[in-house]
Amino acid sequence: MSTSAKASFTAQLEKAELHSVTSWHRELEIAKALKIAHDDENKHDEAIGLGKLGDVYNARALLEDDSDTPFARLDQFILATALYNSSLIRSNDSTKKNELETKLRRIEEDIISHCGQAINTSEFQHDIDKNHKSKLYEFRQQCSGKLKSVQSDYSVFTSPLHDTDAVSEARRAKAIREIFSEIREFMKDAVALLLDECIQVFGQPPQDVNYAFIGFGSFARGEATPFSDLESALLIEDGKNDASVKEYFMKLMEYFNYKVLNLQETILPSMCIPSLNDANNLIHSLQRYKCSSSSCTSQECCDDATEWPFLGKGFYDDEMCGFSVDGRMSKACKTPLGHLVLGRGQNKDLIKTPTELAELYVSALKFDGSPVENNDDLSTVLSNVSFLYGNDPELVDTYDALVLSMTEISEDASNFNVRQSSAIVCLQNALDQFQFSLTSRDIGLISSIKKKLYRAVGMLITNIGKFYDSSVIDNSPWSVVDRLLEDDMISGDAHRNLSVVVSIVNEVRLMAYLRCGRQDEIFSFFDQSIDINLELVRDLCIRFFYTVFPFQKRVKKILLKLQAHESATIQFVSSETFYEYSHFNSAVALSFTSYRFFNVMIDKFTQAYESANDEDLKRLCLAYLSCLHPDYTSKYCEKILTSMGDGNNSEWGIFTYLIAAMASFH
Repeated sequence: MSTSAKASFTAQLEKAELHSVTSWHRELEIAKALKIAHDDENKHDEAIGLGKLGDVYNARALLEDDSDTPFARLDQFILATALYNSSLIRSNDSTKKNELETKLRRIEEDIISHCGQAINTSEFQHDIDKNHKSKLYEFRQQCSGKLKSVQSDYSVFTSPLHDTDAVSEARRAKAIREIFSEIREFMKDAVALLLDECIQVFGQPPQDVNYAFIGFGSFARGEATPFSDLESALLIEDGKNDASVKEYFMKLMEYFNYKVLNLQETILPSMCIPSLNDANNLIHSLQRYKCSSSSCTSQECCDDATEWPFLGKGFYDDEMCGFSVDGRMSKACKTPLGHLVLGRGQNKDLIKTPTELAELYVSALKFDGSPVENNDDLSTVLSNVSFLYGNDPELVDTYDALVLSMTEISEDASNFNVRQSSAIVCLQNALDQFQFSLTSRDIGLISSIKKKLYRAVGMLITNIGKFYDSSVIDNSPWSVVDRLLEDDMISGDAHRNLSVVVSIVNEVRLMAYLRCGRQDEIFSFFDQSIDINLELVRDLCIRFFYTVFPFQKRVKKILLKLQAHESATIQFVSSETFYEYSHFNSAVALSFTSYRFFNVMIDKFTQAYESANDEDLKRLCLAYLSCLHPDYTSKYCEKILTSMGDGNNSEWGIFTYLIAAMASFH
């Protein structure tokens, strides 16, 4: 940090000391100091600022009164825990680290005491949680080794497939699937161990209630990585979800959150700390914290946005992004506590009986396709669940049966039930979200693995399963494809090709996370320093598009028939294999890696242009070539001018798109 920046940082912290420890005035001055360190990328001073901000929230927790807002005190403790852990991983000062760990142990005592439990000071969970972190790191190393072994044993075929090649790539896809099965079991066991430790402290639930802790998202799809966040809910047996039971589980989950934060993999933006990343709730949540210091001249809440340094852009945290509970953002919060925590909007928790959760699912399904916000994507989340922990797994089966009975009834003239209608909307959304276009940002960069690769196939398969199968338990894309084969809806070749691309997207995603030790959706081929086989990723992308493009084309046709009510079900042609070897598909895939394979990509587009029989494909190839090579720009412009002269207005749609593609480069 420069001398002037250091002086400004110190001055801001000195200003903070003039205000009472719980006041918004102190939080404001600390946030200003943090902004100086943040802009200067000074991790040491960031650690100091985050630690002091943690002191503010810790002090508020000790003074908080739960009578107005239930669990407000616990929530402040959790925010302080997040800030202290964020400070810990940035600090290189052993004395400061010891002080922070002492504060975290004290918070654990306060949480347990506040929840009415006896304190066993002989062994703090914070110390145990550090052992869990080590085991998680070791497992990630094992995953890396297994992944490299598969990549060494099996090739990726980018040339037309022969029978022996098809057998080999099917085995490769199965090996990747097995790695993800192992990851799922490890992560499930890790969650169960954390919850076991929580119950050892809090005791068993009251009334001998039966319960099941269930996972959503990648945990339910069988696609969890060792870095995935946890979306979850709690099922409680019908007739037992009264105030005392809910209070027990809410306290238990706050303590679970404390333990997960101690793994030090939760990014601060996901915690929605008002002065750092939650502008919407800033003024509302700070009005109650006025300064009591005699040196403070202003007692009014600071509602001037320019005063709060992180409003707008927010505090960016790239230190931690791994295993955590789902974030507190308004469109996230898919946890048992949901929006019940202080300042998070409506009271929408996910501690439900099977009946209540099924009713919530049906309600969310009915939002799909309407102008009303899609109930925080609950229709997608609740359509796929997995048992993770508890004394009654059958509660998940009860939920599944209730969903079946509630969603099988048709509600309009289309004869589609509410689940199928939702699946149609979600299929259209998935197709809209994945529209590949060659722009300057795409060259040499997969800017988002989820958007650029996973949603191209995973969301389509998942929603085909949602339309076709009423069960909501453990529906992975692999298992959906298996059921389509078992019911003779697709051929053996189609099954193999779809299984291959599902494995490819998950393999690339896992490779990206393992290479940097955290969730990272960006895969750059400009970075030559990373220890990764870029040629392998190139080949995976090429093989991916050989199947994704024909699969998308077929799904679009099916969707049009469903939307026009020309068909009442999803039907594939028995001869379809979803494999299309072409120079164009190769060239599109190569655009991701064109920093190293620029000339090869031009050759592929040229071959595709010269061999194409379809005029639209010729224009598309020519447009891409004009973006890549100046010799083709004039040819492309001539094509546009000729079309304008012919007055062929039917082509204007594609020309508008192509002009935009060319303009992104020139």
